[in-house]
Parts: sequence; structure tokens; C-alpha cells
Amino acid sequence: MYVLDASRAVVVVNNLLDPNNKDEYMQDTKNEYEEIRKEYFEGQKDKNFVSLAKARTKKMKVDW
Repeated sequence: MYVLDASRAVVVVNNLLDPNNKDEYMQDTKNEYEEIRKEYFEGQKDKNFVSLAKARTKKMKVDW
């Protein structure tokens, strides 16, 4: 589990140690992470990448 800061870690640990709440909390977290993953990869589709060789041919040329 990723926790943004230490102050929130207590809540996460309590949820994970609670036998009545653990499974539901873990499933909710998995669903949330899956949604974040989908949104990230959707954003990657719009990017156009070039090969390393092509990028090197377009490098900035400085004339000192």
C-alpha cells in the first residue's frame, strides 16, 4: 500500500489489521489503483514518441 504521508499510515494499518474490514478495504484499494492505472495509460496513448536515433538527429546544436 502506498501512503502519502505518515499521518495517514495509522488509518491504513488499522484497516488492514481489522479482520472484519481488511478484505473490503483491500478490494476498494485494488479498484482505486486499477482506475488510476487505466487513467494513466489512457493519457499515454495521446503521446507521440520518436526513436532515440531520430531524437539524436534533432538535438540542439550550440554554436559557441
